[in-house]
Order: sequence, then C-alpha cells, then structure tokens
Amino acid sequence: MRTYRRITYEDRCQIYALRKAGGTQAEISQALGFSQGTVSRELARNAGRRGYRFQQAQRAAQARQQQLRHQPRKLTSRVRRALTRKLRAERWSPEQLSVWLRNERGLSLSPEWIYQMIWANTRMDGDLWRFLRRRGKRYTRRGAQHAGRGVIPHRIDIAERPPIVTDKHDARAIALFLSKDMLPEARIKSKAHVQLASLITTRDQLVKLRVSLLGKVHGMFVRHGLKVRREVLTSQAGFTREVAGYNWSPLERAELAVIDDQLQSLHRNIKRLEKKIAAFAKTLPGYDNLISIKGIGPLSVAVMLTHIGAIEDFQNTGKLAAYFSIVPRVSQSNETNNSGHITKRGNKLARTTLVQCILIAIRYSPYLRGFYANINNRRGTGKAIIATARKLLNTIFHTLKNKWVFADFPNFKLLPCNQS
Repeated sequence: MRTYRRITYEDRCQIYALRKAGGTQAEISQALGFSQGTVSRELARNAGRRGYRFQQAQRAAQARQQQLRHQPRKLTSRVRRALTRKLRAERWSPEQLSVWLRNERGLSLSPEWIYQMIWANTRMDGDLWRFLRRRGKRYTRRGAQHAGRGVIPHRIDIAERPPIVTDKHDARAIALFLSKDMLPEARIKSKAHVQLASLITTRDQLVKLRVSLLGKVHGMFVRHGLKVRREVLTSQAGFTREVAGYNWSPLERAELAVIDDQLQSLHRNIKRLEKKIAAFAKTLPGYDNLISIKGIGPLSVAVMLTHIGAIEDFQNTGKLAAYFSIVPRVSQSNETNNSGHITKRGNKLARTTLVQCILIAIRYSPYLRGFYANINNRRGTGKAIIATARKLLNTIFHTLKNKWVFADFPNFKLLPCNQS
C-alpha cells in the first residue's frame, strides 16, 4: 500500500526526463512510486502548449496552491452578503445566523466566525456592530469565562499543593485502586532483553538507510531513462557493474562514489551487528525452542524473544496477539459491535518480522499452507497473511510456554523428550 506524498520539484524533473525517453504513465508511476492516476492528473493539470515541462509545471502547481491557500472555503463573499442582509434587516444574533446557515444552506459556521466578520468590518469603519442586540456592551472574548476541555476553574496545580494533603489523597486513591484490582501492571524486561532490543533497533535503522541510498541510485538511473532492477544494486558486484556501464557526469560520479563508500560501510556494519545479535540470542531462554520452527531464523528469534520477554506475562494466545497488534480494531456503541483492520499499535518491527516468518513457513508446512489458501480464496491475500500469522503466533506461544522443540515442524513432530 502506497503512502500519500506530494509531487516535488525533483519528481517533476524525473517525470519530464521519463516522458522525453518515451516512458508511459504506468512506467513513470512505477518508477517514482506514485499511482498512475496521480501521474495522469499531474500531466493534465500542469502541461502547457509545448507539452509537459518541469519548471512550468512547478510554477503552475505553486500558483494553484497559493490561490487555494488564501481562498475562503466557508465564509465566501456570497455568504457574507447573506449574513449582512439578515443582520441589517432582521437583527439576528450570530447564534441565530449560525443555526440558519446550517438548516437552510447546510453550511456549518460557528457564531465565533460571524463575530469575527463583524469586528473585521468594524475595524474598517463599518457599522455592522450597530445591528447587534447588545451593541453598547464592551466586547469580551466568548468562552473566556467558561472552562474548556481539561480546564478546571480556580484549580490549584498539584505541584503547589501541600505535600501532606497530596500524600493523603494519593494514598487513599492507591488503596482504593488496589482493593478493586484496578492498578495496571508494568512489564519490566530484563537487562539482556533491553540491550538486545537496542542492538536490533540500530540494525533496523541501518537497513532502512541502506534501502534509502539504493533508492537514490535507482532514481538516478531512472532519470536518465535506464531500466535497472533495484535488486541488482544490492550486491557490490551488481552495483559496480551497473554504475560502470553508463557515462555519468562529473557531479554524478562524485555522488555515486560517496554513496558507494557509504553502502560498503553499511554492509560491513550490518553484518557485524547481525553476528552479534545471532550470537547473543543463542544465550536467551527459548532460543532453541523457536529456532526449531521452520521459517524462523536467528535474527527473527532475537526479535521475537526481545519483544515477548517473559512468556509467563501472557495468560493466553489472545493476549499475545493483542500485544503484537494483529487483532482487529473493535468499535462498540450500545449493542452494535463493529470490527475493522488490525490495530497496529504495537512494535512495528516485531509485527513485520512475524509476517515475514509466516511467508516462509507456509512454503514448508502443509497445514499452514492449506490454512492460508483457504482464507485467501474467501477473503483475500491481506487477511489471509494476518490470519496465518496469528496461527503461527499461537504456535510460538505454546512452544515457549511448554518448552517444545520440534524435530520435524512441517509434520508437527516434537523431539521425544518433549512428547507427553
């Protein structure tokens, strides 16, 4: 699923270059990461008499954005004339005018906006203020005398309260919460889990930086109308071969040389971190259990163990699935229950790792492959992946809980010492 982003000046330069090279809208959208409709609208809106040119397109887009920014959306000149007519003829209050706009014209405009229109007219020597019902009263900002959301009038800040009073109230509140079993428990992971999680996060950031630099190089090829698969650039030999096969300008050669040095450094450092992560993960309890599951590698085991922590903290598989945020979002109103997409509130790296593991596991496990195919035929690929990932997470839960070690995971056979 693509994330929304605006078309920048650099994108327009690449669109211009690809159009000159004879690229179609589908090829341009795939190269730049936009939808085909976005590219089509860009060409239709910003093309001139001589076709699409990036500088002209940038000026047209900026002018259109500037025009829309200063154009009133609700309080237009037509609405101003209608409000002025009602105010002069019938002396309606701004509150009545707001209700009239909502009922008659379907326009939601607060009374405060109407007041602001009247005071703007007054600053320009207008006389609209004379038609207000209480024109002789000095204007005060509405809402200043009332408490807003989260504001308590005459409230004394907790830092200014006497310690004796504060401690007494806190002790009473804590005792009440304890008696009702309402105090939430905080999960504190071990020092080893925290340190390994920090190492995994650093490795993930370096991988994202490497992907960003490879995307930059791929964009340079696309700008010159060259078709190169992004996967080819990931290896050092493929990067060197593809870069050497084109006559770059001096500035581009300098940029590519710097990117090449950074990529080599990132390759080395990522490998160092992966070795450290895999070696340290072997010392954690539960490593031998999870590594016996076909589809979960050493790095994935490290991510799972650091995210889960102590499996005893989870009462059942549903609690663990909610912790991984692969449960549906539920909206309840009276007797109506609506469920939507997954919540995605947990650790994104752990959830991504779980999905990657299930994509590998379904290649080897007939049971998981059949379960995935069944859901895929009925509800689509996305829901099938998440449902099968939760099925694998259930297996991970029972594996850690019961300390299983699989001798043959595709056929779900345990080692003899684990069979009961």
